Parts: sequence; structure tokens; C-alpha cells
Amino acid sequence: MMRYECIKAKSLLSKKDIQADSWFHINRSLNAYRGCEHGCIYCDGMSEYYHVDDFMSHVRIKENAPEILTKELKRLGYSSQKELETETLWSFLPDDDAKRLAMKIPRRVVIGVCGGVSDGYQPAEKDHKITQQILETLLDFRIPAMILTKSNLVLRDIDLLKELNKEAFVNACFTITLHDDEKREIIEPRASSTPERFDALRELRKAGIHGGVMATPIIPWIGTTQENMEGLAREAKRVGAEFILFGGMTLKPGRQKEHFLRIISHRFPEKGEQIKAAYANDNRYGI
Repeated sequence: MMRYECIKAKSLLSKKDIQADSWFHINRSLNAYRGCEHGCIYCDGMSEYYHVDDFMSHVRIKENAPEILTKELKRLGYSSQKELETETLWSFLPDDDAKRLAMKIPRRVVIGVCGGVSDGYQPAEKDHKITQQILETLLDFRIPAMILTKSNLVLRDIDLLKELNKEAFVNACFTITLHDDEKREIIEPRASSTPERFDALRELRKAGIHGGVMATPIIPWIGTTQENMEGLAREAKRVGAEFILFGGMTLKPGRQKEHFLRIISHRFPEKGEQIKAAYANDNRYGI
């Protein structure tokens, strides 16, 4: 049974990165929720490393996230559109860089809005709309955003994303790891189906929003077949994805690894022993 709990966040943005993340090209990230009900059996979020108990059945909703984000962006030196409009002298400067330099506004960073440890478009977002409010805040500050999700709920915010993309930049990506949706349903039980994710990506690309496919994690012997990887690549090309990026799977020792292997051994017994042997070293990072 799912349990929802509204909480007050003390902070939201991750610590400053000197350089953009090599995978997602973001400088900072955030999580609108703590916990995720998509229930993906390989999910890193359930490991002890993140100190979140009942990760898949207890979702904490950061109801004050937009307010905290506003405070943190101001602390970093950014100003909202409303604040800039009150600066009547600088309102006559057409050049954004001139305005930024004159007002000592720092260069804008790219923020990973969705797709950190918890999916920002998981089912809880339908009612609570925390991710939507975060995007509205970024639009007000004209801050670029990266979105990574397994849900077609992102289409609800397509007009907002189009506006943010026009004012700053948006890269909207989908995690898609299995072309065969029957297998996907075992591995990612409460996420949108593979066809739904590809259809959503097509709609976003038609709207002029940047985006592609993060085919990660690819599960050894289940996702690494030629049929699966070629199927994902062909479908990504068909819907207009700008890229597809394949990546491997990590299994941190402890509850993440135990949960994954228990389900794989039951549903894919012929692959269970191979995967168990491949991760037998108990590397602390799950490599």
C-alpha cells in the first residue's frame, strides 16, 4: 500500500558542481519527491546509500519546494522576471548579456528538475503538481532545465516546457530500457509503458523541445540483446529523438541488490545465475 506524506524541505538544490555533469550536462539537480512509486526493480534509490526507508511505498512530497527553490536561486544571485521588470533603467537594455553583466547576475546554470533519485512525474505529481510548480519557478527566473522521466504525465506540462525552452532551454529525456513491453512491466511495473514513453517523446519533439532516450540501465543478458538494443535505437529514430545513450547497470550491495536478484531469479531464472555471478564482487558502488 502506498503511503503519501507532505513534508517541509529545508533545502532543494544539490551542492554546486564545478563542471557540468558528464551524463546529463547539468550543474545542479533537485528532487521534488523523496521516494518513488514506479517500483523499478533495479532502482538505485532503494539502496542504503540514500538513507530512505520504504523507498517504493512511502513517498514524501516536498510541498514547499517552489518556495525553497526561489530562495536558493536568489541566494545564488539570480533575479526573477518580475524583479527585473521593476528595474526600469535596465528594462530598456535589449541585450540579455549586457543586462546580466550590469546587474551582476551570474551565468545561468542547467538544473536537473526531474530524474534524480526520484521521478518528478511519478503518480503523486498528478495531484500535488510539485514538479509543475518548480518549472514555473524556473521560467520566472529563466533557468534552463533538464528532465528525465519514465512517465508520459510530462505531456501535461508541454505548454510550460515550450515557454521555458523559448526563454532558456529544456532537454526532456525518457529513460527507456526495454523494447519488449511485457519484460518492461516486470522490471518497471508502475512506470508508463514503452510505447507511451516513445509517443510522449515524439510529441515533445514535435513541439520543438530538445530530447532523446536514456537507455540506461541496460540489464545484462536481458536488455543487452541485439534485438532489444536495435529496437530501442530504431524507435528512438522514428519518434525524432536527438540521441540515444546506452549505459550499464549498478547493483549496490544490500537491499537494492537483494530485491533485484530475488525478482530476476523468479521471473528470469535462466538469467538469474549469470547476473548474480557478474555482480558477485560486491563492489561498494555496484559496478
